[in-house]
Amino acid sequence: MPPSNKHTPASHVPSPDKRGIQNKSKSKHSPLKPEVPAFLLFLRTMSLKALTGKFFPSSLPPADAFAGQRVIVTGGTAGLGLATAIHFLKLGADEVIITARSASSARAEGARQKILAAAGQGADKSTAGRVSIMELDMNSYASCVAFVEAVKERFGAADGPDVIVFNAGVTNSQFRRSPEGMEEIIQVNTLSTTFLALLLVPWMKQQRGQRSSPARVVFVSSGLHMSVDIRPWSTYAEKEGGVLAHYSKEENFEAGLTSPMYNYSKLLLMYALEEVSKMALDQNGEPQIIVTSVCPGPVKTELSRSMQENSILARIAAPIFMNLVGKSPDYGARIYLAGALAEPAAHGKFLRDYLTDPQYASRSAPVLASKEARLMQAQIWKEIREALSSKVPAAREVLLRPATAGAQDARERG
Repeated sequence: MPPSNKHTPASHVPSPDKRGIQNKSKSKHSPLKPEVPAFLLFLRTMSLKALTGKFFPSSLPPADAFAGQRVIVTGGTAGLGLATAIHFLKLGADEVIITARSASSARAEGARQKILAAAGQGADKSTAGRVSIMELDMNSYASCVAFVEAVKERFGAADGPDVIVFNAGVTNSQFRRSPEGMEEIIQVNTLSTTFLALLLVPWMKQQRGQRSSPARVVFVSSGLHMSVDIRPWSTYAEKEGGVLAHYSKEENFEAGLTSPMYNYSKLLLMYALEEVSKMALDQNGEPQIIVTSVCPGPVKTELSRSMQENSILARIAAPIFMNLVGKSPDYGARIYLAGALAEPAAHGKFLRDYLTDPQYASRSAPVLASKEARLMQAQIWKEIREALSSKVPAAREVLLRPATAGAQDARERG
């Protein structure tokens, strides 16, 4: 269970899922942090529960938990996203929509067939239409806008998805610049994910009065956000034009055993999610959409394998570590289901099954609750707003919209 403070910023732990995009290109800029101290920081975010989750998985919800629901899983063609889509279909969802960079690709259709087969359904049956593919390239704001427009058209003005799981993400062993100009890991894991939420959450919020229960929005993060040292970030903000500007430079890309850039992207996302959670509140401060973030812990997926490219030590240690404690995607995806079934009390919280509330509060305090962390959250949100507003008119429209009284009250309480 997440921390008890209702409006404490969400946060997450190692979630090796997502489509593990690797950059094979040569780069002379791959500074390595001291590997062993970094790995010890990583272990500090873990617990005995996390290291034994492979053998003691969380239980599944009732077989009809998602009966009649329509759900979207971004990046659902492999790993945890694929496993999550399978769970949703098995648990009664009327329609499961996954996304792929190319909806007509063999990879996307192969994933659709895997979901149907795993759920005991064949492509020749009428139920085959329950699994659909929509196109989404997280490296492109234009693709994000097109995806949101397609979702709205598909669901109509009086309806909307019951659950959205923002699962798509990347990690790279070397610097790779996105078409939008930002370092790719931060572009996909932080900026594009936040952008999608900014476009979809207000729309879903408007539909609350027509629903018997609130929709759920689930963000996949990583508890590795707890291992980040934010102390240098204030210098980046003061002298380099910002934290995002600092990491958009190839010479500042950091590789290493614990994938520092991935960790940074997840902490940046946690700072953004604090604001997204406020957007989901009504004038009384009650969530009209239940927004949570989740972390499955160590999981064997394409993303976890791609992390092995970060250094020689990673190539040696990561396979050993993952073979010892790495869960299957089936087991790891179960925490996603918890987010998709979360009650209002969980709104804005970070869901994980390996740390108690006091443990999480203590370990995340330096990056989430300390005075320095609160100042940095405000700084990062300012940078994200500016980055999105300067690139996309659709983002400006949402970000310039006045906050509700409820959101303001929540901000004061938080």
